Amino acid sequence: MKPPQGPSAHAVALDYRSAFELAPVGLVLSRQRQMIDCNQELLTMFGAQREQIIGQSFEGDTWFWPRPSAAGDGYDALSSGGSNLAADNPDLVAAVGERQSAAAAANAVAAEEVPADAVTASGSGLDPDISPE
Repeated sequence: MKPPQGPSAHAVALDYRSAFELAPVGLVLSRQRQMIDCNQELLTMFGAQREQIIGQSFEGDTWFWPRPSAAGDGYDALSSGGSNLAADNPDLVAAVGERQSAAAAANAVAAEEVPADAVTASGSGLDPDISPE
C-alpha cells in the first residue's frame, strides 16, 4: 500500500504566499529585526512602496511604536504575566504618564489623544495589539 500523498511543497508555499498577500491586515516578515517582506495592506497603511519598506530596521521609532510588555525583556512567553500593579499604584500611574507624554511628543498630539492601550501592557504582558481607535 502506498502512503497517502499530500500537496507538494510548492503548492503549500503558494497557499502561504496567497494567505500572506491577501490578508486584510498589514503583515511584515523580519529576520534579525530587519524587514524582509511585507504585504500590500502594510504598504497601503504606510503609504509606501515595497522598496521603501524592505531592508528597514525595527530599531527606533520610525515605523512602529509597540505596546508595552510586562513579560520579561520584550515579548518573552516564558515570562508572561501582568505587572500585578493596581490601577492606582503610584509606580504604574507614573510609568503610564511617562509613556503617554513620550507617545504624544513623538506623534505631535495632545496626551489625551494617546490611546490607553498604547501606553499600558495587557493582562498577560504578551498582547502586542493596539486598538484602531
